[in-house]
Amino acid sequence: MYTPTLTHFFIQLLHKKGKLLRTYTQNIDMLERIAGIPHYKIVEAHGTWATASCIDCWEPEDGNWVRTRIKKKLSCRCRHCGGLLKPDIVFFGEPVTMDLQKIALDDFAKCDLLIVAGTSLQVQPFCKLIDMVAPYVPRALFNLDPVGLRGDYESEGGFLFGHSKNYRDVCVLGEVDLIVTKFAKEL
Repeated sequence: MYTPTLTHFFIQLLHKKGKLLRTYTQNIDMLERIAGIPHYKIVEAHGTWATASCIDCWEPEDGNWVRTRIKKKLSCRCRHCGGLLKPDIVFFGEPVTMDLQKIALDDFAKCDLLIVAGTSLQVQPFCKLIDMVAPYVPRALFNLDPVGLRGDYESEGGFLFGHSKNYRDVCVLGEVDLIVTKFAKEL
């Protein structure tokens, strides 16, 4: 079992202070939920173990019950039709079922600061999200490596660290937990 990091608790602190519009994650580990961030403040683009559904009739099932049965190597059958139950996660090769772009467009129209943390920005459609905020919105990358630079992927977007036209992008390199701790203290 994994446990939330200081970064997850930083996001929870932003929520507690009324500063979090939403957090986006590609992870299915539910660490944001475990850290106390309400599910409605989280976009879990690749799904979550918190819920499950029948692959035949789509009837929802409690994710904890399914997870417990899987760990015990017991059958997970739908109580309604007998079909197989699957955690509501996106497996490799499956399409993302939510309309991530629509959700992001709605959120990012209200965004006044975009913090990107602990990512490679290699996976579609996440790597394009940084370009969905308005041009006047500051964007901060807290990461081990500079990623998402203009030209790193096929679109024309990306961060402009070190570029003469940069007026809003900030890159803070290092361990993300240490960066957010310092950031929280400064705030």
